Amino acid sequence: MGMSDNLPAALARWSPWHKSSKGLVGVEIGSEGLAFAHTNVEGGATKLSLCEFLLNQDGHVPEEQFRHRIEELGLTGCACNVVLPPHEYNLLLVEAPNVPAEEMREAVRWRIKDLVTTPLDQTLIDIFHLPKDSSRSGTPMLYVVTTPSETVMETIRLIEDANLTLQYIDVTELALRNLAESVADDQRGLALVKLQQGRGSLSLLRHGSLYLSRQFELPYNGGLLDDLPEDQLVLELQRSLDYYERQMGQAPPSAIYLCGENITADKITDSIRNSLTANVDVLDMSSSLSFNGDVDDALLQLCATAIGGALRRPEVA
Repeated sequence: MGMSDNLPAALARWSPWHKSSKGLVGVEIGSEGLAFAHTNVEGGATKLSLCEFLLNQDGHVPEEQFRHRIEELGLTGCACNVVLPPHEYNLLLVEAPNVPAEEMREAVRWRIKDLVTTPLDQTLIDIFHLPKDSSRSGTPMLYVVTTPSETVMETIRLIEDANLTLQYIDVTELALRNLAESVADDQRGLALVKLQQGRGSLSLLRHGSLYLSRQFELPYNGGLLDDLPEDQLVLELQRSLDYYERQMGQAPPSAIYLCGENITADKITDSIRNSLTANVDVLDMSSSLSFNGDVDDALLQLCATAIGGALRRPEVA
């Protein structure tokens, strides 16, 4: 069973708030539906005001429903951060070319030209640097994000049609970084793992910086009653941690947090916990995020990436 088979109607919406166009809306347009969340600053603290998930209709993004909800909630004109889901982009780890900063993107473009499937003139490219200590050899490393121009233009159109003000376009890894910073202590390093139907992604973070990101296939159906595939999941996590420690010269993370489709504490078995040296737990958003009223944990998990998008700080890349 997939996610759409297990999503009760009551979990699709949480909006106990007053109308306001301030703050930031985070949006993720996924293969199963559209998730969005809104944060606002109250008394110097960032609060989660709402999160909702709108299921796709006959395989299509519920654009009209999204536009109506934005209008009903009084979010028209609100600043927006769209988070691209992993299947919409490639994330490539490469050595940083030895060129001036203003020439970096162009140099990277030619370095990865044989690694992308779309023509370069139809591909948008962005970069973000890894911390200086991310390479045992001392070689500066960076991540290159590539996505078809058409994908971004379609995303911009959807946001404009919903009468939101697009300010940022992020990738899942950076949105989850924002979320991890808000709900967990990453000073000793942590791994954040998002699990969805058929796939997973892992981000290794420390001091607010992304050190390593991996995406992998996983035979997980994402349903409420579906168990996690223990052996495959542990193997993927061990591979990532081994690379992080041996190739990047980093100390093991203090914790591994899982989030995603119908991820609950009872799915993390003793076998999973005993196979990994770091403590493994569910990412607890309900006790860490500040919000008004009650919100179901399942909905928070479903909207995790959108919430991370809404937690983006303007000064952070």
